[in-house]
Amino acid sequence: MDYRVPDGFARGDVDAGGIRLNYWRRGHGQPLLVLHGVTDWGLDWARFARRVEDRIDGILLDQRGHGYSDKPASGYAYADFARDARYVIERLGLKRPAVLGHSMGGGVALALAAEYPDAIDRLLLVDPAIRLELPGQDDQTGRIRPPAEQRRASLKARQALGRQALFEELRSSRPTFDDEDIANTVESTLLVSPFVHGDQRWFDPAAQEAQLRRLACPTLVVRGEPARGAIISDAAAARIRELVPHDLARVTTIAGTGHLPQREAFELFVAVVLPFLAGERAPQAEGGTPACFAHLLPQAQPVD
Repeated sequence: MDYRVPDGFARGDVDAGGIRLNYWRRGHGQPLLVLHGVTDWGLDWARFARRVEDRIDGILLDQRGHGYSDKPASGYAYADFARDARYVIERLGLKRPAVLGHSMGGGVALALAAEYPDAIDRLLLVDPAIRLELPGQDDQTGRIRPPAEQRRASLKARQALGRQALFEELRSSRPTFDDEDIANTVESTLLVSPFVHGDQRWFDPAAQEAQLRRLACPTLVVRGEPARGAIISDAAAARIRELVPHDLARVTTIAGTGHLPQREAFELFVAVVLPFLAGERAPQAEGGTPACFAHLLPQAQPVD
């Protein structure tokens, strides 16, 4: 089966200091720079960009090593990704955009907003890859990150399966994904460079705590349930609220979802984040899905 780029997206590129970065753009209104997770690409957010296009000017970046952007052999630390994002903001003339970061992209978005606080209007972190030093815990999730060599080998093995096999696998394992979600995820898997799984230390609790303390814009963290695979634990959520100054941070949990609330409960995710991205105040709910959105929750299956 062949891949077909979704209709209605303009495509462009930016020279970020010798690295060519591809991006996809759709919509009008508040500019929003979207930073995807590791092994993903900008078009993993195509359905979201289409859904909010009447209020949001979505710029979906293929970060270095991903999608149709350049794939150097090194330079995959959060600081490198954040510098790239800053180039995109400058080259496209974006005036204080909102920034959305998911998973790895959440760590990048945090680094970007902390380093360039005057450049960002508001920050949306979707189950971000943030590790904090929490009392009595060596790792807030209890999961051990495999060595880079093992992660690269696993990625190459998945890529060797080919487009059709990956599509069928995702159709079976991700019932909340629509066919476009699946096709875009498959393509991102085939396009990503194994170099993104480098030996750099992405998670530096002390550095990320310092970054959270430097945030100067309204910040909304949206996560799923840790028992379903979300990165941000209850303790980490509380710590984030403590660290971000001036009561600027809110954490909202979308019940019944895990690491991918934007796909596991799509309409609910849109209902939760769109008012915030469009300039309204962040939801006040802490630790659970706002009651007025409960009817949108999918009938999630229990986790074994």
